[in-house]
Amino acid sequence: VAKSKRLETIRGAGVYYLIRDKKIVYIGKSANMFGRIAQHIVQGRKEFDSYYMSRFLLNELDEREAGEIIKYRPIYNTTMPSNPVWKRMFYLKEILGKSTQKIKKYIKEQEIKGIDVGKHRYFDVREFGDMI
Repeated sequence: VAKSKRLETIRGAGVYYLIRDKKIVYIGKSANMFGRIAQHIVQGRKEFDSYYMSRFLLNELDEREAGEIIKYRPIYNTTMPSNPVWKRMFYLKEILGKSTQKIKKYIKEQEIKGIDVGKHRYFDVREFGDMI
């Protein structure tokens, strides 16, 4: 794994990117990015040749990480991290108090586009304001 000069200089909370052949293959968040990147190197489960880290406040991490996963769709991110915006159908039913059938009908009528991460489709809960 190529060492990033930033590894020694950035300590703290943020979102990090594991990169292979100039393509982002995994996005994660950590209160200690230095330590988390080191764990990935030792564990050796994800193939990457470089990494990048971006500092954020702890209360921003969930939404930032989710947004970056949506943007880049890395191969090793197979689920969406817990966040206040993007939810699977199971959680939409809980949040909206509606049946799957009613939600699917609304999705079709409103032409709401979900995003696929791994095997699951996620929807932006803000697009369901009329259903609440």
